[in-house]
Amino acid sequence: MKLKIFVLGMLVSCPLFAHIEPGVYQGKTATGNTCEMTVAETYYLNNERHPLNERIDISYQGQKYVMQHPPVVQSSPAMAYFNHDQFHGVVPTNVGAKAVIIQMVHTENFEGPASFSYIEHQWKTDSKVLVECAGIQKQ
Repeated sequence: MKLKIFVLGMLVSCPLFAHIEPGVYQGKTATGNTCEMTVAETYYLNNERHPLNERIDISYQGQKYVMQHPPVVQSSPAMAYFNHDQFHGVVPTNVGAKAVIIQMVHTENFEGPASFSYIEHQWKTDSKVLVECAGIQKQ
């Protein structure tokens, strides 16, 4: 019984971060160009340890993004949860929005970011830019 309480205490006291450490992550686009994002910090909003409060501050092409697991809310069948496989960050622009999506991998051999996508959407002209960066690794 004491062992169970000890293990439970260790699990509660350990951070639940998504295995993204601060640093530079590089990968390749489909055309072979190098792409990278910089992770500045990982933390919990209001110091409340819950995946919906998990935040990752990153920068891509000089723009800062606050990333979070996207919430999923459905009135039927009355569910509120999150997408554990992604982090999203969106910033408004004067003609639309820019976004970064980090795709996570959860396997026995690896737990962490696998790729990211950058989206720039100018609503007024319906102009769209998509950069997909695969195989990212911490440098």
